[in-house]
Amino acid sequence: MPLCQLCFLPNSSLSYSLYSPSVQGVALGAHENKDKLLAAIDYLRRTGARQVQIRYSDEEPAIWFVVAKFDGKNPAHINGIEVDASDDPLRAALRLCERLTDGGICAHCHKPAAFEASSLLRMPFDRQICWYQYDPELKKFRRGCE
Repeated sequence: MPLCQLCFLPNSSLSYSLYSPSVQGVALGAHENKDKLLAAIDYLRRTGARQVQIRYSDEEPAIWFVVAKFDGKNPAHINGIEVDASDDPLRAALRLCERLTDGGICAHCHKPAAFEASSLLRMPFDRQICWYQYDPELKKFRRGCE
């Protein structure tokens, strides 16, 4: 299974290492939600990921993988890798963000945390839950207690 990947390193907000020229046009350039994809990568870094990779298999059907590498020096003490996949790079990244957030605790307000990628509206139980939501104006995922 041929794999191609983009590699997002810590402390390099929008830079990437490109292992396949075809990935750039699909994952970042032509993707209609590129800002949300980059915001999801940034969000994964804020969870403590030391490296985030977007990989895909070019066999049919094409499958996109988002791989986050952790070193255990993060609030959840995650060590090793966490992976999610989909037929779309954005959906794979958002699934991983949601899985890493939901059921956790906000490091700022200490409420249970939840992740909502598609709505900036007021969420249910927002007094009890710190919702992380995408802000299209700032092009980042913001926490509800901000």
